[in-house]
Amino acid sequence: MWLFDFLGILFLKKKRIKGVVEVIKPEYAFLISEDRTIGDILIPCKSLNFAMDGDYVEVLYSTKRNKDWRYVGKVTKVLKRNKTKVIGVLDKRKDGYLFRITSFKNFYNTEINFNIEDFNKDTTILYPSRVEAVIEQYPSSKKNLKCKIIDIFGPLGESSTEIKTIFNLYNLPKNFPEKVIKELDEITNIDYKKEIARRKNFRDHLTFTIDPLTAKDFDDALSIKKLDNGNYIIGIHIADVSTYVKEGSELDKEAYNRNTSVYLIDRVIPMLPEVLCNDLCSLVPNKDRLTMSVSVEIDSDFEIKNVNICESIIHSDHRFTYEEAQKSLDNEKGLYHKELSYLLEVARFLKSKRIRNGAINFNIENVDFSVDECDNLTIVPNTCHDSHLLVEEFMLLANRLVAEYVNDINSKDAIKKPVFIYRVNPKPEKWKVNEYCRIMKCFGFNIDADIDNIAHEVNRVLQSVKDTDNEHVVTMLSIRMMQKAYYSTEPISHFGLGFKYYSHFSSPIRRYNDIIIHRLLKRYIVKDYEYDPKKYDEKCLYSGEKEKNATEAERFSIKYKQLQYLKDYTGEKLRAVISGLTDWGIFVELKDIKCDGLIRFSNIKDDYLYFDRDRMSVFGKFTGNVYKIGAEIDVIITNCNTEMNIIDLSFI
Repeated sequence: MWLFDFLGILFLKKKRIKGVVEVIKPEYAFLISEDRTIGDILIPCKSLNFAMDGDYVEVLYSTKRNKDWRYVGKVTKVLKRNKTKVIGVLDKRKDGYLFRITSFKNFYNTEINFNIEDFNKDTTILYPSRVEAVIEQYPSSKKNLKCKIIDIFGPLGESSTEIKTIFNLYNLPKNFPEKVIKELDEITNIDYKKEIARRKNFRDHLTFTIDPLTAKDFDDALSIKKLDNGNYIIGIHIADVSTYVKEGSELDKEAYNRNTSVYLIDRVIPMLPEVLCNDLCSLVPNKDRLTMSVSVEIDSDFEIKNVNICESIIHSDHRFTYEEAQKSLDNEKGLYHKELSYLLEVARFLKSKRIRNGAINFNIENVDFSVDECDNLTIVPNTCHDSHLLVEEFMLLANRLVAEYVNDINSKDAIKKPVFIYRVNPKPEKWKVNEYCRIMKCFGFNIDADIDNIAHEVNRVLQSVKDTDNEHVVTMLSIRMMQKAYYSTEPISHFGLGFKYYSHFSSPIRRYNDIIIHRLLKRYIVKDYEYDPKKYDEKCLYSGEKEKNATEAERFSIKYKQLQYLKDYTGEKLRAVISGLTDWGIFVELKDIKCDGLIRFSNIKDDYLYFDRDRMSVFGKFTGNVYKIGAEIDVIITNCNTEMNIIDLSFI
């Protein structure tokens, strides 16, 4: 009987769930579960059971959380493989050739004996070389992984090789198909007289764009006009891409497949052809442009009196860079100083109201990375000006108002709520909040772990560390606590922004979901409602996958150039901040270049380091040294591994 009781208890404490594997580090992965109420499940890599990054799997997990308040599980079955190809390095050695699948997301530095005769004998190869291989046999308890090399990208470490690697590793698109190019003439043949006649005309309102210096496409503009009653009409105008990208067209199919523009360190891979993104859809100065607009009437107390969402036409009077707009704000004689100053006052009011309503006031310190014509890396601090705040708050306002508009459609006009795509950000998971509270104790903060009050607590912490040495690392730790935002047809709130309803409306040149939202808004304005969310649920999932892929590709391209840059500093002393502690090492961020690296315990020869989770510290058994998150330390680079895109560091 005791056996049946034991099995019953065991059964009750274990559950099966399906989802997608996301490998984070060589040591661990997460299951992105289908049931969002459960959250992500930790999977030690030894428990992956031959699953690879992106595979759809079944996991058995314990319903009792571990000491970090995480569910922990193991893969019991791989239901669907995600990858058919892998990227690796082909190298030569005394007894033959070796193919290393070097990305831990592919298969954790697996080495495969390889017969070079299987590939084209006439190909000249410089070893080691980046290569692509197709998987012929997936690994299991009975079989080894088998691959066949199908392409050689070039010698390891060369820029052309690494860019080709990024394109193939992340399956990034190259040129637009010929059938899309042929279709452009027909698509761009718009009857402007007809369009102008039926649209709201904002061409007599002062209008301008504010963008980065290097921007080529301008998908948002602001307008301002004072009314006779003393109020102001502020227009937030977004390029009307959906007029050109007709649903079901070849261009539309290609835009959906791409789903987002990808910003690599040395190039942009656009979602739309250049004639659209840099010309016809771009809100360039001194030309009429078709737009979707959210106009708001603002009274003397900066409160919104009226909102109008409509198809429109604008004529931009000027193109500002952020720096130029800031100069005008700082100088009473600057171009449109009065109008910019008023818009900034409104933006500050909107931000303060957001924070009062529960938004988290992140002040993210960034640096911009770029490469010059000689492929040299340039690192420039990205200073946030008032001009950035001005633009950001009005884009947030427009995104919020269109989401509220759809959700508030009167029940007399619609039997039920029409379908819409929201950008949602659920409250943090309880275990993440507990972990955050524990870490913040290292900085001297005692935090209320109540999830309903955590936004207020985070803002209190961020304000306390503002302009201190700990500001950046505390901000990053606060962001890590947050859940990832995602697209959904369910109108869940956006926790980080403090909005009950939020959407993505303001970037249709570079985000496909914004095009969908424009199409739905056009229908809803004339009371043509869509109620079936099924096809939109699928689009939300696909957009999330493409967004994640683009983000990883962008980070990979930056990390590669950072490693290339830091090779010249191997062995030199550098200043770093401890950003994370684990059982196997200390994560740090190099202060000047904002590059992550790892001090592996296994590489420390003169001490025995161990992680005390309760005290959130790493201790040296023999030296007595103590390492805590946020502490600044001196390190040296011991290895810039461009093969694995990893930086290994050591103490001085």
